[in-house]
Amino acid sequence: FDDAQAKEFEREVFFEKLLQRFQEVECDKREERLGSRSSLSNYQIEVTQTLLKNLKNKGSPSFSLSTRLLSSLLNWGSYEEGITASDTIYKNTPSTSVEKDRLGGLCRSVRHLCSVMMGCHAQAASSMRSMDMSMEEDFDEEGEIGAEAEGSDEGKSEEGGGLLSPPPSSTVASSSPSSSSSS
Repeated sequence: FDDAQAKEFEREVFFEKLLQRFQEVECDKREERLGSRSSLSNYQIEVTQTLLKNLKNKGSPSFSLSTRLLSSLLNWGSYEEGITASDTIYKNTPSTSVEKDRLGGLCRSVRHLCSVMMGCHAQAASSMRSMDMSMEEDFDEEGEIGAEAEGSDEGKSEEGGGLLSPPPSSTVASSSPSSSSSS
């Protein structure tokens, strides 16, 4: 029992140190990253932060701390560090832990998102703008994916409106009929 407690404490300290280190990097590069982020990356980051927010209170303190770290990295678009952190967090989660499956899925999602975002940033600005528009059109057609996972119609109109740049009224009006007809 003491050994298990010691290992858990060691993991907590490890995550805290990781968080502190990456927060220092964020502060150093804050202005640079804020200036270079595109509207597409803003959209993707906001969607991811909503996912993290919904998962944050499910599990042990280390799970919550892990989501804080990943959310913190994504906040300034640290995609390379996001990939490293998600891999590190997953490898340091005991395979017997209840949070392994949830954290594994989250880490894979973050890893994929970071890889996609790195590719997006390598493209020309005009290409980026057209991708941004197509992402928003796809999102309108498919409905609020993140909100549907919560199973709440209220969350659908609230969260969906907040994630997109267009006015919430048009988003809600267009998504409600499509979601009811598809279901």
